Amino acid sequence: MTVSNGAGPVVSGTATLSVSPAIVVQPLNQTNSAGTTVSFTVTAAGQQPLTYRWQKNGADLDDGGNVSGATIPELTLTAVSQDDAGTYTVAVSNAVGGVLSEPALLVVADPPGIVTAPASQAVAAGSTVSFSVVANGTPPLSYQWRFNEVDVAGATDSSYSRVDVQSADAGNYSVKVSNAAGSVISPDAVLAVNTPPALSSIGDITVHAGATATVTASASDVDAGQALAYSLGTGAPAAAAIGATSGIFTWPTTGADAGSSKSITVIVADDGIPSLSDDTAFTVTVAAPLLIQKVELVDTNVVLTWTAIEGKTYRVEYKDNVTDSGWSNLPPDVTASAATASKEDSMAAPQRFYRILSLD
Repeated sequence: MTVSNGAGPVVSGTATLSVSPAIVVQPLNQTNSAGTTVSFTVTAAGQQPLTYRWQKNGADLDDGGNVSGATIPELTLTAVSQDDAGTYTVAVSNAVGGVLSEPALLVVADPPGIVTAPASQAVAAGSTVSFSVVANGTPPLSYQWRFNEVDVAGATDSSYSRVDVQSADAGNYSVKVSNAAGSVISPDAVLAVNTPPALSSIGDITVHAGATATVTASASDVDAGQALAYSLGTGAPAAAAIGATSGIFTWPTTGADAGSSKSITVIVADDGIPSLSDDTAFTVTVAAPLLIQKVELVDTNVVLTWTAIEGKTYRVEYKDNVTDSGWSNLPPDVTASAATASKEDSMAAPQRFYRILSLD
């Protein structure tokens, strides 16, 4: 510096200005997947030369292993793992002084993995089912349930419930678990929904004692490919039976059953998982045996009277000789309107034999 007046100028001695380092651009927080490369950088100003020393959790770093750039403005970490997660700072110094950067956090995110997959289930229609998954990985984890590989709207928790399931709900359920490092889809959990069979109602019947009561049960099942099996409930007569596959019920009544009524319960069960069933009940009333009560001659006609069941239809058959090979029909058939029925025959032969058949 030069200072002057009327007597002349004078030049001062040299003065040196020293500037301490300052951080212009701080290193930034980072979240990286395991196995990737991470770089932290710093921009500093101040009197040269500047020196750098990167630190992890307050401890100085040295180059080596997966660390490089420990003493320059850019620190590089390759193939990072959870061991590299932590807080990184850099100390910048010169001949005047030093400064420590703000901390930069490194989060190493492990991708999600399925620990416990959702389990397959077999339930009855109308049930409530719940699926759940246990996953690991760096939080936060997000979930998206899927049905037959299509996302289910709103199903974003670690568990998923479905109420009143029906056949249309049967299929494959899975869940996609995601975090910052990636995603994984669980194995499918198979939901099987069994719908119970439907048994048609069976009307009450009346039979003559000594006749076999016969009805055919009929059932349907919306679940294709299932086999149905028929059985009788408790309280059925000992001689009664039903075909397991045909559904044909038979009860060969005896004279001792005359005047009685029996309630019969038919059950049909499918072979689904779980096995489901339906049942219906009907009543068998046993009337008096079918017997010809009397044969009368009215003028030149024969009048036959027999025990009957109102509403049933009967057929009268005859033969003129016991040794004849077959019976002939005496039309028309008779539908009884009371507890007895009658039919008249104009007999032309010297003798005739009759029998009565119940047609329904």
